[in-house]
Amino acid sequence: MKTIRARFIGVMLSLFIVLISIMPFNSMAIIYSDFPVVSGDYTYIYRSLNPPRIGITNYTGTAKNLTIPSEIDGNSVYSIDEQAFANDSMMSVTIPNSVAAIRDYAFYGCTNLTSITIPESVTIIGDSAFSGCTSLTSIILPKHLTSFGTGVFWDCSNLTEVTIPNGVNSIDDHMFANCKSLTKVTIPDSVTSIDDYAFAACWALTSIDIPDSVNSIGNNVFQYCSGLTSIDIPEGVTSIGDFAFDGCSNLTSATIPESVTSIGYAAFSDCSSLTEVIIPDSVTSIDESAFKKCSSLTSVTIGRGATSIGNYAFAWCENLTSITIGNGVTSIDDNAFLYCSSLTSIDIPDSVTSIGENAFDSCEKLTSITIPDSVTSIGDYAFLLCSNLTIYGFTGSYA
Repeated sequence: MKTIRARFIGVMLSLFIVLISIMPFNSMAIIYSDFPVVSGDYTYIYRSLNPPRIGITNYTGTAKNLTIPSEIDGNSVYSIDEQAFANDSMMSVTIPNSVAAIRDYAFYGCTNLTSITIPESVTIIGDSAFSGCTSLTSIILPKHLTSFGTGVFWDCSNLTEVTIPNGVNSIDDHMFANCKSLTKVTIPDSVTSIDDYAFAACWALTSIDIPDSVNSIGNNVFQYCSGLTSIDIPEGVTSIGDFAFDGCSNLTSATIPESVTSIGYAAFSDCSSLTEVIIPDSVTSIDESAFKKCSSLTSVTIGRGATSIGNYAFAWCENLTSITIGNGVTSIDDNAFLYCSSLTSIDIPDSVTSIGENAFDSCEKLTSITIPDSVTSIGDYAFLLCSNLTIYGFTGSYA
């Protein structure tokens, strides 16, 4: 029995040797790639064996002005891997032109880093690669960069200027969020989407040119950009996301193009300097709180495409005196014009069938309103505290 077992083991060993001998050399990289190698201050893993290319996974040195070598142990440095230099105290770093990828969190939390040189060879920068580099003031991105992760420069609070290279297709989530000193961003025509929170809380940003190539503005993109004074949304954008411009307290004008079909939840809420809004016929949906607390808003025109005015859509617009409602609107939802205390009159089109609860609550200067015979329901307290109001209606109508 022992002899049979020994022969079996011998056969299996022989088969393994044969398999290794015929295996393509580069596939052995998969076998060895997860084993870290320590060489001086650097730890690395193999990304491929043919040719030998490595990714740096850790650095234990203390250099304040670091130049990363292009080779370690005769192996080409191909990537700066996840968290390789995270929370390091370096002040400047030069990345060699052998590097193609800077991976997730590579330089995360390097709070003393003021200067970084990225070579033209880099095409990929991963999630939060430079997030929390609070001393970084400027950065030149390589021309051949095609892929950004999310939050790449999140919380780089002293970053003032960035040019995004042509070839990048999207500005991903939280890309520049909380970059409080950012004053200038150049966006190329290759970008088609600006994703959630991309520029949120960029307080110093006063203007931004969005190219015509952009067709999507995500949620919270410019939220709390309190320095932003005007915005031209390009033709081609079909939706403005939730909270997209919420809290842009110095925004005085916003141009909404005919391509937009929906305005998201609280999209322009708390834009306290916004004076006029023209919603084009292409817009079919005005979501809840879309223009809530726009306290300087005096005039609103709603196009013929909108079918409803959402809950709290214009609530607390205390200086609103003029509003034109398109004849496609069928419902004015709950609290839509709550506390619009300067509104004196409003024409409700024949298309409207329902007026929600508290829709005109506390519109204390409202003196007259005509309810068309198309209206079949009026919610509780729709005209509460409208002490100067006279309501007109047609004989036999719901009013």
